[in-house]
Amino acid sequence: MAKSGARVPVLEQETEFRDRIRGECLQPWGVGEARQLDVADALRTCANEMRWVNLIINGQHAMKRYFVAMTPQASGMWAFYHSLAQEALLATAAAAAGADVRRGATVQHIDPGAKPKAKIAQSGGTSEVEARLVALCAGRNPALRAQLGFQTRLTTLIAMASLWSGMRPPPDSRFNAAPRSRC
Repeated sequence: MAKSGARVPVLEQETEFRDRIRGECLQPWGVGEARQLDVADALRTCANEMRWVNLIINGQHAMKRYFVAMTPQASGMWAFYHSLAQEALLATAAAAAGADVRRGATVQHIDPGAKPKAKIAQSGGTSEVEARLVALCAGRNPALRAQLGFQTRLTTLIAMASLWSGMRPPPDSRFNAAPRSRC
């Protein structure tokens, strides 16, 4: 959005990311999505590409697959430390695109009125920003939605389900044998 000229504040509570997960693995289709979102180059700075997989079950070789030749994305799986990927996306992708990145910032309240505003605590002070769209990434803290005044509604789930309408599973999917719906 920032690359398109929108004013985008990105508020991050952490001043420095810590490695809590111990790593990530982005499957080839995720690499394709990262390319479409124009963040693949940022992620690639901290990723190691796993081009082959050798699956061994009970000591027996079960499968060897060369992802680059066998996936539509022509990519292997990308492995990286989660904290390095976060930093790459925040610094390399968001800030470089022109987003107003604020580290050590905590959203205290969101007023969803006609012109939504977020109250932010940072460096011992508070400020407000107006926003037309708020994306809340709270990780394992769903209580944050309630603290900030968001209500979870069934309509949100219905709206998200409509995004998948009309999509079909891949031809090699186990769901293709006896499709039960058009989703």
